[in-house]
Amino acid sequence: MPNWCNNSLSLVGPTEELKKLRQAYIDGALFEAILPVPKKLAEQQADGSDRPELVKEYGYSDWYSFATTEWGTKWDVGSDNAFSEVGEIVPNGNDDEIGETARWSFFFDTAWSPPIGIYEKLFEDGFEVYATYYEPGCDFAGIWDDGDDQGITVSEESDKFFEDDALGRELDNHYAILESREEYREMEREEVQEWYEEGVKETGLEV
Repeated sequence: MPNWCNNSLSLVGPTEELKKLRQAYIDGALFEAILPVPKKLAEQQADGSDRPELVKEYGYSDWYSFATTEWGTKWDVGSDNAFSEVGEIVPNGNDDEIGETARWSFFFDTAWSPPIGIYEKLFEDGFEVYATYYEPGCDFAGIWDDGDDQGITVSEESDKFFEDDALGRELDNHYAILESREEYREMEREEVQEWYEEGVKETGLEV
């Protein structure tokens, strides 16, 4: 099983295009709708085989090498849940009604890493792209904002960073990093207390 990277994505662009992307997400094929895997690569097993003819034509020998390089992650994403659970397309800015452009925001998980290649393609296609990501197992997080990727190593940042810095506050707002830290510290305190009490019982010493 992979580590799961938590992501949020907010897109601003043509309303009709956003509707198509949202439907692709519901259908479980968002990345495929943005940057499709070539059919010949999709048909190949990711077994490490060398396929020079495919590499010459597409640059890759199978779907896996394409996805991890071009998308930035192994699998596509999507949801078959109700529409309300995948984010709604809403008016952009101060508009009261949805016009020719709109905004769509939602959360999703990816395997190991954020889909940076997808963000790059969306930005290249004219969308405004604002994304955040957090992978606690591999200890990184960041914000991708219209081509500017600001990444951090989470464990190297103090609590004050997540309280006072704009980047830190935004990440904490999305992923409750400070709350998770406090829960971990409380667990450590309980483990130390349990270890101490067991030691007292075993030795028969009282403080």
